[in-house]
Amino acid sequence: MILRTNIQRGILLLSLPLAMSCSLISGGTSSDPQVQEMERRVEEQKRIVDELELRAKSENQELKARQLRLKAAKNDAKSRNI
Repeated sequence: MILRTNIQRGILLLSLPLAMSCSLISGGTSSDPQVQEMERRVEEQKRIVDELELRAKSENQELKARQLRLKAAKNDAKSRNI
């Protein structure tokens, strides 16, 4: 749960500069080294955000699977006690 919260914070922190960077670059490619560097950074941030989102989804699925196993174990224990 804490890890998921930290991942969500990371996504937010990375998304803000990404949004600002995207608004500065208005399409097309440039031969300007500064623009190219900014484009490279934006792509890297996109990759990181995508990776963090995938990890968060994976953790969420793992949590749901554990909850289902717990529920099944409780039901099994309850049926044995009846």
